[in-house]
Amino acid sequence: MTLLTRLIETVLLLGVLLFCLFGFLATFEPLDRTTQWLWRVIYVLVGIASLIGVLRLLGKRRATKTPPGRDRPDRR
Repeated sequence: MTLLTRLIETVLLLGVLLFCLFGFLATFEPLDRTTQWLWRVIYVLVGIASLIGVLRLLGKRRATKTPPGRDRPDRR
């Protein structure tokens, strides 16, 4: 995956995360109690999923190719 693709996906997921944060805060307005909790759960689940996606995208590193017959590359 190219750096540009990862950057675009990260920005989009951060947008979803911010939307979920705003939506979660909006559930503190006067609503029916069950409706408040339903939307809070939805916003939290989607927010956590997008946060995990961002962390996975930022945590990916390029795989290093190891020469045949070696378990790991030499560290010097």
